[in-house]
Amino acid sequence: MNNENFGIAYGGGLVRNKKVSKGELLSFGTGIKGWDNERSLNNDVFSLSSDGKKVTLKRDAMLQMDGMFSNSMVRRDGTYCYLNIKTNGKFLARLAGLSGDIGWENDISFTNRFTFQKGDVIELEADTNYPNVFYNYGVDFIRIQELGKENWFWE
Repeated sequence: MNNENFGIAYGGGLVRNKKVSKGELLSFGTGIKGWDNERSLNNDVFSLSSDGKKVTLKRDAMLQMDGMFSNSMVRRDGTYCYLNIKTNGKFLARLAGLSGDIGWENDISFTNRFTFQKGDVIELEADTNYPNVFYNYGVDFIRIQELGKENWFWE
């Protein structure tokens, strides 16, 4: 079982029918939607906070995150909507986003790999200038998979 790859998917992280502010922390999801194997259910890689907004690493790991960032709003020129990832309270990267003349329904897939250390706290952050209520905003689903050392090619 220790040689099996870890992978788990969460869903239900969308904020619905409310204003989303720049810097607001978003949920990874409200529950497990899928897992790769029994090792994944035992999750020896990270813990998810009870509100779903913080992932804390239990050990060093390289994680690949694949997911869908969604937002729905009335079109407005000059609007931007981004999904950022933070580590230990600091900006790490932009996972997904769009700007300009944005239409009603927007789903943007993302994939990225990050190396984390034991004790790191990972958060998802909204970055937007839209002043009104969103129909939805955030992570529709996210799959987090641990990559083996053989994939740590840029370290």
